[in-house]
Amino acid sequence: MREYYSTPFPFQKLINKSAAIPKLDLEESIRMHIRSIVLMRVGEFAYDKKLGFKIWDHEREVFYHEYSSYFEDKESTRGLVDKSTVARKHFKDNLQELIVKNELRLSRVQVRFNFEKVDGNMSVYQRKITIEVEANLKSTGTALSPSFKMSILYTPFKVETN
Repeated sequence: MREYYSTPFPFQKLINKSAAIPKLDLEESIRMHIRSIVLMRVGEFAYDKKLGFKIWDHEREVFYHEYSSYFEDKESTRGLVDKSTVARKHFKDNLQELIVKNELRLSRVQVRFNFEKVDGNMSVYQRKITIEVEANLKSTGTALSPSFKMSILYTPFKVETN
C-alpha cells in the first residue's frame, strides 16, 4: 500500500528530526489535494498562474465593477447574493474542470456546488458555500469513500474610500 505525505509538507519535522513525518492513505491524500485546489486563488501557484478556483475573484468581479454578466440571470439581479443559477453553474464547472485536470488519480468526477443564505448574519452578502465531490479512484475503480465535503463561510467585502 502506497503512502502519501500531507500538505503542506512538515519541513520543520524533517529538519529537526523530532518526529516521524505523518503519512496519508490514497483517499485522504486525494481529499487534501482537492481542498488545496478549492482554497487556491487564481495566480497564487508560482508554476501555473492560471491555476486556481475562480470564486475567490468573485468579489472583484461583482462588487468592484458596474456589471458582470455571467453572475447575473433572470432569477437574480444581485448574483451570488441571491439564487444565481448562472453563478452556481459557473463555479461548479470551474471547480470540476480544475479537479479533472489536476487530480489525475480520479475518474468520473461529479461536483455539487451550492450557495446557502446564513441566517442572522451581519452582512446581506454573507453566504455559506457547500461543495461535495464524488469520484472513482482510477487505480481500483471504487468510489472515493467518504466523498470530499467542504463548507466555507464566504463574506465578500467592499472597501470605499472618499
